[in-house]
Amino acid sequence: MAEMMTSSDGAFVLSDVPAGVYKLAMLDVTWRYVSGYLGGSTFESASDVVVAVGGTTNVGTVDIAAWCYVNGDLYDWTGSEPVFGATVRAYAQAGEGWDVVASTRTADNGGWSIRLPEGVYRIGYESPSDASVVYHPAADTIDSARDIVVTRAGVWLSARLLSPEAPLSGSVTIRDNGTGVQGIRIDLSPVEGGADISTTTDEHGFFSEDVSPGSYRYEAACPDGGFAFVSGMTVVAVGAGTVIVGPEGASLDFVVVPVAMLRGTISDKLTGAPVVRSEVELIQSPGATLHPEGMTAATDSDGAFEIKSLPAGSYTVRATVPDSDVDWYLGDVRSVHDATWFSVTS
Repeated sequence: MAEMMTSSDGAFVLSDVPAGVYKLAMLDVTWRYVSGYLGGSTFESASDVVVAVGGTTNVGTVDIAAWCYVNGDLYDWTGSEPVFGATVRAYAQAGEGWDVVASTRTADNGGWSIRLPEGVYRIGYESPSDASVVYHPAADTIDSARDIVVTRAGVWLSARLLSPEAPLSGSVTIRDNGTGVQGIRIDLSPVEGGADISTTTDEHGFFSEDVSPGSYRYEAACPDGGFAFVSGMTVVAVGAGTVIVGPEGASLDFVVVPVAMLRGTISDKLTGAPVVRSEVELIQSPGATLHPEGMTAATDSDGAFEIKSLPAGSYTVRATVPDSDVDWYLGDVRSVHDATWFSVTS
C-alpha cells in the first residue's frame, strides 16, 4: 500500500509502486469531502488501476463530492416543546425504494445535524415515545414526503411530530325513546386540511374514530332518508357543524326522528294539464313542535314536486297558480279551513 497527501492544487504522485493491479482510495482527513474510491463508492465497485513495470499510470482528474450539512429542529405536534432523543434519518432513492444513508438523534433543544453528499434526499423523524414516524414536512409515508435538495450551501429544516390520535365518539338516538340508530354515516373533514374520515354507527347507534386533535367539519346523514336530525325545533336532512377534538378526545351526539317524504303533482282542474312552476307550501297544524327544514317546493315540467324530511304530524298543502295570487289547498278548495289534512306517523 502506498499513500501521500495531495498538493495545494490537488495533484498527487505515488512513486515506487510495484507493478500490479490496485484500487485508488481518496481519504479526506479534513472532513470537508466525501471519502471514496476511484470509479466507485466502495472497494468492490472501484475501478482497477493497472501499474506496469517501468511505466507511469495517469488516472486523470478524480472528482470527489463535498460534504454538505442538513440541520434542523424538531418539535412536538403543538409546536411548543422541542423533542429530545428522536431519531432523524436521511433516505436516498435506491431503485423502487428508499435506503437509509445517515441518521442522528435530536438534542435536548430539538436540534439535529446530518452530513450528506450533494444530492436529493428525504428525511424521516421517529418519535422517541411511541416510534411513530413522520416524513418531512408532515407526511405519513416516505412516498408522499418532500424531496430535500442538499447543496454546499446547506439546508435548514423545521418539523413537528404527528399529533397523537384521540377518540371522537358519540351516538345517534331517536328523540322519543332514546333507541340507537344503526347505519348513520358521519363524515369528518379536517378544517386545516388532510384526509377526510368516514364512520358509521353500529347496531347500538354508537360510533368512535381515532383522529388527530384539531377542528373538523362534520356531516351526518341517514342513507335511506328514513331519519332526519333535530336542530332546535327544526328537522334537517343532514346534521352538520364543527367539532374541536382535544388531546383527550371529544364527543358528538345526534338526535333524530323518523321522517317521511311527500311527493305530489299539481294539475289544472279543468284540463288535467300539469301546472309548471307552481309554488307549493307545506302547512302544519297549529301546535307542531318540530318543523321540516324545507316547507316549500316548486313543480317541475311534469307538475311534480317533493318535500323531504317530514316529522310526525298533521299537514296540508297550499299551491299558488303561477303569475297570479290565486291559492288552492289540498282537496281542491280555496280556504285552509276547508282543506284536506293528512297525517305522518312515526
